[in-house]
Amino acid sequence: MFEKLFHSLTTLRLTGGIFTKTIYLLIVLSICVTVISVVLKLWWLSLVLMLLLFGLIFYAMRRLFDFTDRYPLAAIMEGPELLRLEEMRQGKKGQENLSLSPPTIEHEAPPIPDTEAGAPDPPPQLGIGADQNAPRK
Repeated sequence: MFEKLFHSLTTLRLTGGIFTKTIYLLIVLSICVTVISVVLKLWWLSLVLMLLLFGLIFYAMRRLFDFTDRYPLAAIMEGPELLRLEEMRQGKKGQENLSLSPPTIEHEAPPIPDTEAGAPDPPPQLGIGADQNAPRK
């Protein structure tokens, strides 16, 4: 029974950064303390172990959440992902931030020749044929 359990734990791939790995560790520790408490059948030892486990989990979760607040990406990313992100950050150093809006081009309107600006508008185009231009009754 234990061989099967240990084999499944050794083949388990922990992903998701330090946050997930610490949670898995606390879950396994809780299971181990529970098994020890059940096997020993001493109520006072079970109580002491559970209180110590509660204190350890409370302290570890507090530290884990503080770490997550300070370094959110390191808490959820694994080594290669975090290294790739840091390489991108280092490569971007010294460059200006990318704008979210499209660039505005400042330019002047093209000059209009005086002959076109001062000329009157051309007459409207009339339809073809006498029937189309005749006033209606």
